[in-house]
Amino acid sequence: MTKHVREDVFPLVLKELNTVFKPPILDVGSCILGNKLDKRDFTSGEYLGIDIREGRGVDKVLDITRLRPRGFDYFNTVFATDAFEHIDRPWLAAHVIETSMAKGAQIYFSVPFVWRYHEHPHDYWRMTPDAVKILFGQIKWTKIFYTDYFNKIYPSDQINIHIKKKKAPLGYATISILHMLGTKIT
Repeated sequence: MTKHVREDVFPLVLKELNTVFKPPILDVGSCILGNKLDKRDFTSGEYLGIDIREGRGVDKVLDITRLRPRGFDYFNTVFATDAFEHIDRPWLAAHVIETSMAKGAQIYFSVPFVWRYHEHPHDYWRMTPDAVKILFGQIKWTKIFYTDYFNKIYPSDQINIHIKKKKAPLGYATISILHMLGTKIT
């Protein structure tokens, strides 16, 4: 049996998003595991990486759901990539993130749509675009797309067509990760 290693999709996503992420940047779930790349290598300026555990890429260890937002409207960019499936109360995390964002700030959000169970340290959720929109009520989402296991990009309006056609390695789904780009409007 051939072992498949999924490449980090972040460089491909940057091309697809076609935007400049302005500092200061908050990276939620910043611990670098496996073949995950350090997003600092693709950005510049002030950057804060937070995660529930220590590790490479983590500046501050904390549980975002235990923070009490103070409305400081500080960050111009938020990355919340492949982290929300591991957050036990994502509605609280979303509220803290929105509160920490300046008006007009951008958020790049990714989360499994269909993916195998994986503990880091826990695995709670899979999400659709509708679920993400409910969590982040102050965000206007401008780009929504999916990637498959091999990091091919699929527009959101073609998702059902591609799910039926593709085959992935055993234990993996064909269309895997939901990606969304949005701007804080209030």
